Amino acid sequence: MAPHAEGVFAALGMGPDDLERIYVDFAEGAEMLAAGTVDAQFQCPIPNRVMTELSERISVRVLTYDPPHLDAALKAIPHDQRIMMRKGALRGLDQDVPQLGVLNLLVTHARIDATTVERVVGAIILAATELGRLDPLFAGLAELIETFRNQNRAVREFGGVELHPGAVRAYLETGSLR
Repeated sequence: MAPHAEGVFAALGMGPDDLERIYVDFAEGAEMLAAGTVDAQFQCPIPNRVMTELSERISVRVLTYDPPHLDAALKAIPHDQRIMMRKGALRGLDQDVPQLGVLNLLVTHARIDATTVERVVGAIILAATELGRLDPLFAGLAELIETFRNQNRAVREFGGVELHPGAVRAYLETGSLR
């Protein structure tokens, strides 16, 4: 998370001297917020247990980006996506808030057989809506897959790493790759 946060700060024109930075894990950062030791924290995707529990104990506020800063961050960090943090995702979040969405990747070695990868990726794609129903962390997965449906293959090939042949087959078979 630290390299991502540093990239966001740089995109917003904030250098190392502009903010005091403390590097801790998500749970420790939440405890520091509750204790008033820190004023803000980058957090993993919402909803998550740490932030849900913190928002039940104390009032939290999601910091928003003004549109030019959000656009600057999206331009500077090409693999992030514009997402909407939905109202009610945390206690006290009373409106939808545009945010940076960090894409998480499922990775494997190239030596894993294509059939196994195809089955795993295909199952995730086909169960995306159900996964979102079962676990709020995956609530936007079906929407994300749909967003990718109309984009080219390069969008999925982060840093020039090619898709596994099994993933390509799963995306093609489900109509999720053009």
